[in-house]
Amino acid sequence: MFGASTSPTRRHLKQLSLWVMVGFLVGLISLVVTNGAVATPDLDRFDPDIYPAIDVSHNPPVIARADENVRLAFTFACGFALPNQQRCLPSATLFTAYGDSQFTPVALAEENHDSLRVLAATVPAADASGQPLRYYLDVTEATTSVQGRHPAVGAIEPLVAADLTPVRLGASTAATAESYLHLGWGTAPSQVGVERHVEQATMAPDSFDVAPNGTIALLDHINQRVVVTNPARGSFHTFGAPLKGVGDVAIDADGTITVLDLVGERTGESKARVPQVHRFDAQGKKLGSATVYASRPTGLTASRSVNDLLDNREVQALKADARAATREEQRQSRSRAAYLVKFLDANHARLADTQRNLTFDVTSSETLGAIAYFGRTAQGYVAVFEDTSLRVVWFDAKGTVIKDVLAPNQQASTFNPNGRVAVDQQGNVYILGSTDTGIEVSRVAAR
Repeated sequence: MFGASTSPTRRHLKQLSLWVMVGFLVGLISLVVTNGAVATPDLDRFDPDIYPAIDVSHNPPVIARADENVRLAFTFACGFALPNQQRCLPSATLFTAYGDSQFTPVALAEENHDSLRVLAATVPAADASGQPLRYYLDVTEATTSVQGRHPAVGAIEPLVAADLTPVRLGASTAATAESYLHLGWGTAPSQVGVERHVEQATMAPDSFDVAPNGTIALLDHINQRVVVTNPARGSFHTFGAPLKGVGDVAIDADGTITVLDLVGERTGESKARVPQVHRFDAQGKKLGSATVYASRPTGLTASRSVNDLLDNREVQALKADARAATREEQRQSRSRAAYLVKFLDANHARLADTQRNLTFDVTSSETLGAIAYFGRTAQGYVAVFEDTSLRVVWFDAKGTVIKDVLAPNQQASTFNPNGRVAVDQQGNVYILGSTDTGIEVSRVAAR
């Protein structure tokens, strides 16, 4: 389960590229030319909330200081074919506002980076009175007159803080990690699935969560099931789940399990796959399912909403009673994620607890790596950074470091760097790794 809505990690960048590639292949259609005029392509196969006709790639600022300028850069991919194999070169207008003021257009400058066309502008994160930035983008492909908006509804609103609490990290020490769970590869009830390829990465379960009582829920997308086990109690059972690919899983104190399938089901006339979220009781009985109206879903949040990397908002696809929320209800439910993170460079990151209005500026003399987890526990805040090792840091609300350790990053398969870390309410960190014989869950104690 994701503790924070995340800025792009290696996995997220791969996911964004995958969405663009899939979008192009799904949207590849013939344009009809009549009397020299190009007909508008059939847009029924697209969806503004899930799969827009013009896909916009953009890495939002997420967290900014009020006295900073932020660079807003955008690239584009058309999900439909253009005549004569033309490149997708839409025009775009950026609209910005501060606080409750009206939106006004801002000119975008065209840049080229290794043949990649980028439209960008640099704007203040806040105005002179400290009101925070809001923005959206209107996009038009002139040849076909196809238009779009990014995001489809609302605006992107970075968290702008006047002051950031510094968290200064020095040299970390080696962690003492205890083995918590081992499951071998295979299809038997007590095993988990693995796919080995000669020229491709080895694929295995890459997402899990831990309940307050230590029960593990593991998403085995290869065997299309969820594994539920508590090593301390000796309990173990599995149940089938309609999984079409990788995703995320979360388990509550009462054993209720929520599963996010990022590949999803084929829906509509276009038969395009869209993400789905499912909820099960402790025995594996399905309670409800819903389509997720989000274009960059990355994982489940602590509230069992879906995090949308597009604008770092939480989308509630399933209601508390497991009924599916409608598209409009999901649009209205979009709210700023409880925890925000922003990876700036190898030695610098920003973290925010939006519920307590606390923002942290993390710097390190050692490499931090991608942000795999951030959240608040009984032992203070926990941040996990993924590199050749997993760096686990506990610190308090004043930025004082409580513990800073390096945990093993054992991987014989390709893992999601976020879903493979779980943290319990006491702040103990659980890490999903893999070997040639199976998966291993290790635990690093908070104290």
